[in-house]
Amino acid sequence: MKKETRGIYYKARKILVQHFVDFTDGWNKEFHEAIENNIFNEYQKKFPIIKGMEYTEEQLSERKKTIEKMREFYYQRMIQTATLLLASISIIVALIALILSI
Repeated sequence: MKKETRGIYYKARKILVQHFVDFTDGWNKEFHEAIENNIFNEYQKKFPIIKGMEYTEEQLSERKKTIEKMREFYYQRMIQTATLLLASISIIVALIALILSI
């Protein structure tokens, strides 16, 4: 491959990848923000924080641990949901392709 041609493909690939990253970054931020909101809303429902009350280091540490466990749960659930959604869409696309090929 000529050096000039390779340079054009490299630049096009780089631009394409950058646009893809920019597009998905916005979606990732929205998903992350929504999950974090759910975590803190659920935490507030189960363990209301009383304004003006002073919490001990042990209570604050326990709060952080609980929130971290909730965060792990939500992220695992989102990964599983996304995987199932992707698998479902793949099956639908495959079935459509099969029907159209007949």
